[in-house]
Amino acid sequence: MEGHGFPTNTVTYNTLLKGLCMQGNLNQCLQLLDRLTKKGLVANEFTYSFLLEAAYKERGVDEAMNLLEEITERGGELNLVSYNVLFTGFCKEGRTEEAIQFFRKLPVKGFNPSVVFTAHQATM
Repeated sequence: MEGHGFPTNTVTYNTLLKGLCMQGNLNQCLQLLDRLTKKGLVANEFTYSFLLEAAYKERGVDEAMNLLEEITERGGELNLVSYNVLFTGFCKEGRTEEAIQFFRKLPVKGFNPSVVFTAHQATM
């Protein structure tokens, strides 16, 4: 990227991650995350949302939940979009009870469930 005049920052990497995510290419997303951190850049909530979306699209909600656990164990900060990806995943996979359980845990994480529900409905 540097050789082509593009700035090397988290926003640039997030743009690339989003493109890979849209293709559902989790392995390339994870490789790009590795490059980002090796350059001393810090992943942000958008980075993690894109990764969770790629994990869900390629491998399903269980893999996305495993990635969520890994991200939070490393201290990664998530946003409403991150949780909405997982909530939507449970719903699309017909796992209603798990979606409800996941939904009920959101206030503990500082999110208002009514806001999550509204965001989810907008994506349907």
